[in-house]
Amino acid sequence: MQPDTRVGAPTSAGARVRPVAGGKAPRGFLSRHRGSFAVATVLLVVATISFTRFLTASTDQASVTGPAVAVTVDSAIAQLESTVAAQPDDGRSWQKLGAAYTQKLVASANPTYADLSRRSLDKAAALLDADVATTVTRAQLALTLHQFADARTLGEEARSLSKGSNDALIVLVDANIELGRYDEAAADLQVLLDRKPGLAALSRVAYLRELRGDVDGALSALREAQNAATGASAFDLATVDAIRGDLLFNHGRIDEADQAYTSALARTPDQLVATAGRARVLVARGDLAAAAALLSPLAARLPTPTVLTLLGDIALLDGRPQDAQRSFEVVRATTALEEAGGAAIDLEAALFEADHGGDPAMALSLATKAYSERPGIHGADALAWARFRSGDIAGASTSIDEALRLGTRDATLLFHAAAIHAAAGSTEQARSELTEALSINPWFAIGNRAEVTDLAARLGVAVPEEWGQR
Repeated sequence: MQPDTRVGAPTSAGARVRPVAGGKAPRGFLSRHRGSFAVATVLLVVATISFTRFLTASTDQASVTGPAVAVTVDSAIAQLESTVAAQPDDGRSWQKLGAAYTQKLVASANPTYADLSRRSLDKAAALLDADVATTVTRAQLALTLHQFADARTLGEEARSLSKGSNDALIVLVDANIELGRYDEAAADLQVLLDRKPGLAALSRVAYLRELRGDVDGALSALREAQNAATGASAFDLATVDAIRGDLLFNHGRIDEADQAYTSALARTPDQLVATAGRARVLVARGDLAAAAALLSPLAARLPTPTVLTLLGDIALLDGRPQDAQRSFEVVRATTALEEAGGAAIDLEAALFEADHGGDPAMALSLATKAYSERPGIHGADALAWARFRSGDIAGASTSIDEALRLGTRDATLLFHAAAIHAAAGSTEQARSELTEALSINPWFAIGNRAEVTDLAARLGVAVPEEWGQR
């Protein structure tokens, strides 16, 4: 039986269908509603858009050839550095080196590699005029740094250089999703599916289906992605496992999520998203000490905001506020380093400050800028939450309605909506939203569990009994 490769194939009877704001649905695409990794995730872990949402961007490449070294990205970098040192006018090797540095940036979250990649690609662009591979690789770096408008511009440039470039379509899908241009993303993704329904395309089908609430359809697409992943690296397969784990966890299926995270870590030990995911599973099971023990070595080696925020949230839940504040201060320092490396992370910083005792005015400023750069549902949610924290309930209500426009089934988003609508006096709506949030994923609240519990008490909504246990 051949898989249904329509972006919006009707695979989930429980998905609520809503029209997309801003235009008619493209060919082969049925309106759906959302549940990152995040996409994503890319989908995505602990109030941040994870790097892994864009990891499979080169899996289906026809025009971009990765470094011609089989073992590891580190060995690829070493060989390519040696090559360009001996042959500084070898534009193709500079392009491959830039791609390898970007891959290392994704794997390590070390912002140093962003600058190395940028300089290598600038050199390649000077040596290889109007080269589609270099243009796509520059776009992939922009995606990794959350520079989505730049990525979209580069994606369009790559498409103009090669109308048949699958890589250009992949870039445009990712960029348009983050820019809130969901119909355009779906249209380009359908073209890619018609050409080559492989790992890169199908993993993005999963994310778009999740955004529109078709969780069963998203899981089906991820299964198809892995079945189509002949020859994919362990790193890419681990990424899909981690994305699947997040999707399952975010819908309360913690045992299945744990299996997916374990599979990811078997393929790639210390995979960031899978490690954070396993820690959240342990929190859900009440084993806070084991969760902290799992994260602490990773935080020492790779002090990313995602891992440090989760570690701090666990400390708060465990009654260790001083340890939590130490983690949060390192998050702020690390965020500053990422910004210095060129990453556009105003959205993630806004949500962090809004939830971790930051200045409400600062959170609002960050969220306003983030929304101007990323006017999708995540940008609208960040702006809504920052407006709520600053006391602008009317503005928060407008923004949260925009964030919910795809029918997103996401517990944190629905909690935000419930808090905002409760403050606006819409008690019944708030009660319904918080009840739905807890039914989707009873384990979504970690760092803000006390706030969720307080809101639930005011609305007469029951929280899991396990929340009272440590």
